[in-house]
Amino acid sequence: SYSESGIQALLEGNGLRWQGVWQANSYPVNIWAVAKADTSNRHVGVSTLGGLYWSDDRLSWKPISTYQTKPLNDVVYTNGRFVAVGNQGLIITSTDGVTWQVATSRTTAKLAYVDSGNKEFVAGGQGVVLSSTDGLNWTIRVSNTGQDATTLEYGAVWNGSQYLLFDAAGASHMMINNLAGIASATTVKPTVDGLSEAATARVWSAMYW
Repeated sequence: SYSESGIQALLEGNGLRWQGVWQANSYPVNIWAVAKADTSNRHVGVSTLGGLYWSDDRLSWKPISTYQTKPLNDVVYTNGRFVAVGNQGLIITSTDGVTWQVATSRTTAKLAYVDSGNKEFVAGGQGVVLSSTDGLNWTIRVSNTGQDATTLEYGAVWNGSQYLLFDAAGASHMMINNLAGIASATTVKPTVDGLSEAATARVWSAMYW
């Protein structure tokens, strides 16, 4: 687990107790999001202040020099590939977390998230939603069609049969079976036992991700 200020915590065996981890001069304090490979201990971390790192033990992190000045907002691993996204439509991808290549996103939007589901990657931010089956070739599914800059900026979650796309304010949730139809999808405002819409989106994510 990682906080906005880079504080790292490791979950102990009972699932209830946490211990802090800090190792001077090796842990990047500005790390924002982390993804782990399915078949190894390789972890990749990104920083919104600029930074891309990899680690095999979550304690000693090695920087990827090419991206130390580029803000990266999220990272995910699925189907044998890491994908990270950032500002100005930046999408980068790697199979090992060390060697990276730039994918063509066809947008200059600030991409705030990247997730996976339904056998594809989904990235978005500022009213733009993109999808890709391989992390390299991306299709714009919707691009500023009446939404403001925060719409669909917070994330996309696949529950096995539907996507839930949502923003940080909880005002523009969408439920859709296929991203190809997102331009005509209607918005919803789910609630669970009186929780706010933004909190509900996080509950959905925790339940199904």
